[in-house]
Amino acid sequence: MKRILLAATALCLVAFNAYSQTLLFEDNFDAYTAGEFLAQQSENWTTWSDAPGGDEDALISTEQFLSAPNSLLIKGSSDVVLLLDDRTEKNTY
Repeated sequence: MKRILLAATALCLVAFNAYSQTLLFEDNFDAYTAGEFLAQQSENWTTWSDAPGGDEDALISTEQFLSAPNSLLIKGSSDVVLLLDDRTEKNTY
């Protein structure tokens, strides 16, 4: 019975790893200055109309967060775009 359980566990781990996703981009909003716009602080982000700092840009906020202190405040006409170019695999930044 132990062998069957061990084999089933190993099979699940192999299957999980086979279907895992590749991380293309990761960002840490805690590295940005709270109260300022995201697209003005980062070359990886812009707005839909390519107008950083305008109505479409989103603010870095300390109002709510999963990990202290910052998060991204999306409200109203916020419409930010992550620039990925033609990336299909992880690059170092």
